[in-house]
Amino acid sequence: MRLGGFVDVVIRLLGILNRLLKEFMQDEQATFRSPAQARALHALLTKVPYLILILPTAGGKTTLFLLGASLAMSQTTILVAPLVALKMDLYRKAQALGLSVRIYKDSYDQGSVPRILLVSIESLAMPRFYSYTRTLATQGQLDRIIFDKCHLIPLAQSYRQVIHRVKQVMQLPVPMVFSSATLPKHLETELRSMIMISQAEVIRANINKPNLQYGNTARPLKIIIFYMSKALVEALHSQYPETYYFHADLPDPVKSDQLDRFIQAGQ
Repeated sequence: MRLGGFVDVVIRLLGILNRLLKEFMQDEQATFRSPAQARALHALLTKVPYLILILPTAGGKTTLFLLGASLAMSQTTILVAPLVALKMDLYRKAQALGLSVRIYKDSYDQGSVPRILLVSIESLAMPRFYSYTRTLATQGQLDRIIFDKCHLIPLAQSYRQVIHRVKQVMQLPVPMVFSSATLPKHLETELRSMIMISQAEVIRANINKPNLQYGNTARPLKIIIFYMSKALVEALHSQYPETYYFHADLPDPVKSDQLDRFIQAGQ
């Protein structure tokens, strides 16, 4: 293909991507926040086998995931969220856009197939979840699996053993997306080693924030105490029941309740 023809193809492609974004946002003034965001949408829609996506905070990762799941030809997107607050935030955003979204639980009704299935990383250890996901994949009903905040895969492996279940999910024949706003090059190398992929498309935007400023603001006093032992966390909470506690083995309803109460405290 001649250079002029290639340029024409690129221009037409960008026009299509921009049109998809405007229609999804229902805003004719909507534009991509960066060239990397536009490239990432193209990679999602063309279903590259492995995509490592690094966009800054508020760089449009969530918009990409929801847009990809909203298209008429889309099947199910599974989004693995390592944090309860993140999962609930994604749920609210998907609902606000009118997308079919469910939160996976062990008692999940497998007869209902949503556009977006939000999954706690602890669910990766459930045989029922893996069986359900494999069925979706073999029936052609699964578009992709997204691991959000993927920097936690190498960072949390020593104290969240379920992280190692990612390798099992990697055996499924569907596109895999690893997204983060905080994945420096050395962690990218460690991530690739853990999940055993040598070939992946990497889209890395500039995550520097030249407009970031630091300052002091008086706020109601809140203290977070970290322990390396879940037993110590529970012991401290038993001794001081007015505190809020949180660890990976708590049931999701308890996690949500403790998180909400902590956020609301002192407001």
